[in-house]
Amino acid sequence: MTPPRPLSRPGRLLATLVAAGALALLPATTGDAAATWTVQRVVLPSGGASIPQGYLPTLACPTTTDCVAAGTYATTSGVIRGLITSETQGHWSSRAIPLPSNAASAPGVTPYQVACATAGNCAIVGSYQDTQGDTLPFAARESGGVWSAAALSLPADALGAGQNGQARAVACPTAATCVVVGTYLSAAANAPAEAFVETSTASGWSAAQTVTLPAGAAGMPGAMVNQIACTGAGTCLASGVYLDQDNVQHVFTVTETGGRWATATTLTPPANASLYAHVTVGGVACVASACTVIGTYLDHAGHVEPFAATEAGGTWSPAVELALPAGAAANPRTLDYGYVGLACPAVGSCVTGGQYVDARGRYQGFLVSQAGGTWGRAVTMPLPAGATSAGHNGGVVAFTCIRAGECRAGAAYLDAQGHYQAMVVSLTQGAWRTGTPLTLPGGAGTVGVDGGVYALVCRSNGVCTAAGSYQSSATAYQGFIATGS
Repeated sequence: MTPPRPLSRPGRLLATLVAAGALALLPATTGDAAATWTVQRVVLPSGGASIPQGYLPTLACPTTTDCVAAGTYATTSGVIRGLITSETQGHWSSRAIPLPSNAASAPGVTPYQVACATAGNCAIVGSYQDTQGDTLPFAARESGGVWSAAALSLPADALGAGQNGQARAVACPTAATCVVVGTYLSAAANAPAEAFVETSTASGWSAAQTVTLPAGAAGMPGAMVNQIACTGAGTCLASGVYLDQDNVQHVFTVTETGGRWATATTLTPPANASLYAHVTVGGVACVASACTVIGTYLDHAGHVEPFAATEAGGTWSPAVELALPAGAAANPRTLDYGYVGLACPAVGSCVTGGQYVDARGRYQGFLVSQAGGTWGRAVTMPLPAGATSAGHNGGVVAFTCIRAGECRAGAAYLDAQGHYQAMVVSLTQGAWRTGTPLTLPGGAGTVGVDGGVYALVCRSNGVCTAAGSYQSSATAYQGFIATGS
């Protein structure tokens, strides 16, 4: 991402791009002795050398024995290609992401998200460079275990030469239906950025359509949509940001009902938001007919604070400020990483978190839960012995829940020697418990500033899988898959 502070987790996703149970969060407790994690290095495809910038950001696990993770890898000659590492009946293997026939020989592939409807029926979306040097969106589809790729169409008003189109998120509510959202440049004067949606069917991909932004959007709206959640075929919610005529950034949400996309609506920020609140979106989750959006905003004093907003029955309530831990700095400079920073296992029950600055100027992780529709006060991410802070490249990155009240979060922190480490912390019986640091492959001593746990999925049998990366040498990263409970 492109962070507001030193490059972190890793440098190509946008920072702008929070399933607890019946109890509010309690102070952190001692470590979860029952948690055991095994970590294995991702074996790259033939000719693969490393994971550039530690970029292995997305994971989907449709069954208890099948997962797909996606990212990038560099070949020994320095070409950046897309990476699929997948588990089939408990066995992991890797391959290159297939690309459209017009891809450049050095395609600069950037996958953003993977989604799976069933085992063997998945989609990976992202961007690549074609032979003309343009950046275009693509979707790689797996059907019956076989992968193929296609360039996604763009709306009719799309710029030709000089295009920078990106498919940013995907949801697959059925094996035949996937919905993609992304950003493209219009051919209008000054090539404004617009948002698009596109849907696959049994016969292929539909024509892309432009998201109709709320009234008051600027002629140069700088629109970006990077989050989507679906509860069924033809029933989805997407969210992103746009600029109004005063150059103020807002969050929008747009819904699909019965296969038809409505005009986007503007999310109302918390009551203490500045008139120039620069609202961002960091996550979306939907359960039944209720959806939740989280992000950050500027309050009246210009402080960066976290928020959450909830929709029920088609109506959005105004967003509410999430209370950070006692001891947060006056300006906590809240950051949500925008990977999988929100999990909602039941209506009115969610968990989220990220990073903040405490009153002593230290970067810390935070964890906050919603129970019965009400958000509690966040707690500081519990740290292992010897650690004093998350560090400016640490904090909580990814969330998953087995059920309401039983959740896991992937995080990074600075150890006593000042090296970044990865861990998984657990929510059980109302408290977040200190996680055991992951033991990295090959005796590696750190995940580095760009590594860590980026994606985390807990399955119905209680087995959890994490995908991420670690620093294998002074200049290189490798991927890992971790399995635990």
